[in-house]
Amino acid sequence: MQCRYCKYASASQNLLLRHYRLKHWYPSRRVPLVCLFPECVCTFKTPGALKSHLYRVHTNSDKRTEQATFNCDLCDYHNVCSEKVFMRHLGTHLKRNETVQCPFLHCNFQTNVYVTFHSHKSKHHKTQTASDYKSSVVTVSRGDSDNSPDSTSECFEDTSDKEIESEADEVDVDQILEKKLACLFLCMQTELGVSRNATKQIFHCLNEIQILSKPSIEKVIQDILCNHNCNVEQSVITEITEAVHRINPLYATTEKGTLSTDYKRNIYFKQHFDVVEPVEFVFSRPKNKTFVYVPILEVLKKFLSTSEISQKTFSNTSTNGFYASCFDGQHFKEHPLLCAENFSISLGLYIDDFEVANPLGTSRKKHKITAVYWVILNWPSQFRTNLHSIQLALLGKSCDVREYGYDMFFEPLMKDIQTLEKEGLYLDQFGENFKGTVVTVSADNLGAHGLAGFQECFHVGKFCRFCLASFQDIQTSSVSKGHFPLRNIQQHNQFVEELKANPALSNVQGVKGECVLQSHLDWFHPVTGFPPDPLHDLFEGIVPFELSLCLQKLIAEKYFTLDQLNGTIQSFPYCFSDKVNRPQKIPKSFSSKKSIGGNGHENWTLIRLLPLMIGHIVPETNKAWQLLMELKDIVELVVSPKFSEDSLSYLETKISDHRSLFQEVFPNEKLKPKHHFLEHYPDLIRYFGPCVELWTMRFEAKHSFFKRVVHNTHNYKNILQTLSTQHQLMVAHALQSPNFFTQSIHVEKLNVLKMSSLERRVKIAVEKKFSNLKTVSLASNAVMHGTSYSKDMMVSVGLCGGLPEFAKIWCILLVDSEVSFVLERYSSWYVEHLGAFKVESLPYEDLIVTELRCLHDFYPLVAYSIGRNLMVTPKRFLLH
Repeated sequence: MQCRYCKYASASQNLLLRHYRLKHWYPSRRVPLVCLFPECVCTFKTPGALKSHLYRVHTNSDKRTEQATFNCDLCDYHNVCSEKVFMRHLGTHLKRNETVQCPFLHCNFQTNVYVTFHSHKSKHHKTQTASDYKSSVVTVSRGDSDNSPDSTSECFEDTSDKEIESEADEVDVDQILEKKLACLFLCMQTELGVSRNATKQIFHCLNEIQILSKPSIEKVIQDILCNHNCNVEQSVITEITEAVHRINPLYATTEKGTLSTDYKRNIYFKQHFDVVEPVEFVFSRPKNKTFVYVPILEVLKKFLSTSEISQKTFSNTSTNGFYASCFDGQHFKEHPLLCAENFSISLGLYIDDFEVANPLGTSRKKHKITAVYWVILNWPSQFRTNLHSIQLALLGKSCDVREYGYDMFFEPLMKDIQTLEKEGLYLDQFGENFKGTVVTVSADNLGAHGLAGFQECFHVGKFCRFCLASFQDIQTSSVSKGHFPLRNIQQHNQFVEELKANPALSNVQGVKGECVLQSHLDWFHPVTGFPPDPLHDLFEGIVPFELSLCLQKLIAEKYFTLDQLNGTIQSFPYCFSDKVNRPQKIPKSFSSKKSIGGNGHENWTLIRLLPLMIGHIVPETNKAWQLLMELKDIVELVVSPKFSEDSLSYLETKISDHRSLFQEVFPNEKLKPKHHFLEHYPDLIRYFGPCVELWTMRFEAKHSFFKRVVHNTHNYKNILQTLSTQHQLMVAHALQSPNFFTQSIHVEKLNVLKMSSLERRVKIAVEKKFSNLKTVSLASNAVMHGTSYSKDMMVSVGLCGGLPEFAKIWCILLVDSEVSFVLERYSSWYVEHLGAFKVESLPYEDLIVTELRCLHDFYPLVAYSIGRNLMVTPKRFLLH
């Protein structure tokens, strides 16, 4: 057996597990342990759980226990296993209150009580072995047979001490243990948020424990020597005590240790971990105005020098025929640098302001910070969502950035990107330079307009960064009619030249200045570099606005009251991920504010599940309700991860119908600028790929790390340096793990069963798919590419007559490290009034087994019981 992360090999599970814990597993790192067997995909939170799994599931691989062929009198159980495994099987019968006879010779005891049976065995058959079983129950097969797997493991066990000594010679165990201890404190400091004062107190207590333990150690050594009649001088005993004291890993926390002070720990982290330190730059020295920059080229070099990360970076992400990634968009396909034959590194930036103090308190806006993050767009989208995959570039006080401008703030970053564009980044493992550039900048509308050089007021003039529409124009004309052609590069450059020629002009056609990225980079332009953001346009813009208008109208028509609606929202039986993102009560002030409030996740859940909550009491002919259903369809389309030309045309039609219906239902309400942005989405998807590839939702989640650091440290002195340093230590902590990215498959509990013990319907389905299996590995839940799948979830398995087909997960099957689902098919038809699918089980249909890659859509859904009906409402568009 060979280690998954290095060339170490051993035929013993115990030795391989010891090697893995010693060299590759850090308790502080939130990465699960993987099974030692390559064909098994189970993962575990602790070494104890892994050891239990090896004993339960892989018993025959490294055990010197007595084996036998056990037969059960109550079922067709027939298996070569240990006595403990057979007793566990008998326990399953007892738990069903079935009567079990004692399997030992000359014993007629029988019971249907689990506790009574095990008490009888412990009392009367505690010392008996497999040879004492009845002949009808067991046939003994000793582990000392030449061909048995146990004889092999026993052979290796005999040499375990030599192997351990050999391994100890190869590695410095003391250094490894010291690094693991340092990693623990690094995790406390970065991920767990333990303050510096708390860490100091912990070290002080550990030091006291070390000092107080020395007399006890000395006494134990004296007693052992005395019991063996060894007369040794006291100086030798003292020397042995000191040596034992020093080899304790916690010695590093004492006054003379390498981790005893904050200063020493920081030096250790920088020497032994891949820490890229932030650099402080000055806005104004007399006013002590500064900002921090994390050198992007250094971070890139460390990242791409890691085999796991470079493998994901240099993979092909394009999908022919569909818009399934940002590289399928016209902007990426026609980009001069990305179109070149040589591979290029594509970077995506993000800019936003966030509060680290209470936004409602007296310090509001005092500590508001402007952050610039970046991510490698070459990575597949599922690997870009990890928060430690999103990197920090710049941090500055928002007031300072506004005062001194983006030119000074972005200067160090632009210099590094210029180097990346012109000279490239040299990677030793490839022996060549790789060029790259910034391709897109994700931001909310205010941040995008500010950085791109457009007007930051959205109710006057030419407010749109995509076309030349004005606020008055969008009330009477739509994008679909061709009244608002998109901006182009030549036109924008002409506007910028007019501004430079006449400084008295405040703006020209909505352009108020040159974008700092355009002025420094060869391959970036503000007209083509700022994609739309559904989070702010839809979930924090149009959705809460139109929900407030429609709910106000429905309440006025007395279909329900606000209290009844809030009661329904609070009592709805949310399941799985809907529990986490459950919507809040709608405030009483929603009608005056024309918004229901809530964050993007909550509003997304509400617009999706509201039809199941109140749809049965609203007439189908109600226009306000029809408007909400149109909006729900648009949301599902916009967040789709994959588009065809047909689905984009369908989106155009839906947006056009929604606009007309909105103006019909609410003639006195003006369209918001975000309504106009939404009308550009079909063209923008063709240009940038699916919106969810480049939206700001995961970037905004990154703010939580910095807010947590401030909350735990309670220190606002030189806050930018504190935040950036802590972030870089966190990234270094992530890089030391053997898995920087999330494991593709996580399974915590796996049951290995014989085919004969499966339920009839499950057995038939598995045999149809896998005819040669004798045992099966089943799980009730699993996590694949960050998506959790559990028993009773619904998945889309295909199309029938233009409608998606649904199936319920019975269990999860693992064969050769591949995940398959045992599914029960359901019939379905679309209920237009609810924007959901009514499903019914097909009890006489056989179960089916389907792999994850064969699903029509990988996102799992929930079937809610609404009255007597079972309803499934999709989270995104399924009709591809």
